[in-house]
Amino acid sequence: MNWWRLAILILMGSLSSCLQTENSSTFDADMYGSIGGGSPEFIAARMIFTQSCNGCHAYHTQTEAQLAASGLIVAGNPEASPIYYRLIGSSGAMGPKDMPTGGALSSAELIQIRTWIENGTF
Repeated sequence: MNWWRLAILILMGSLSSCLQTENSSTFDADMYGSIGGGSPEFIAARMIFTQSCNGCHAYHTQTEAQLAASGLIVAGNPEASPIYYRLIGSSGAMGPKDMPTGGALSSAELIQIRTWIENGTF
């Protein structure tokens, strides 16, 4: 195989991992702790975002208030929260269920995110 073919294959593989329209940079581990604490529910949800979403989104770098202000979550209403809808929803007004692209979250992870949004006062 020619070296240029190998280079093209490597480049295509790295680009195909995150060709989302909502793309943001990933941050190193030092960044994760810099946004402060939050409720225990938020800390659990942020860990899920760090593990499952940070390849394409920077939700793990935002505070609860920032996520609410951006309209991504609606305090007390998971079904009206675009993030939650993308994780469990189906095709509809807010778009198709397609997150995370690497595979579905576990039931326990979905419950943690739902509990955080339901109990939120952000």
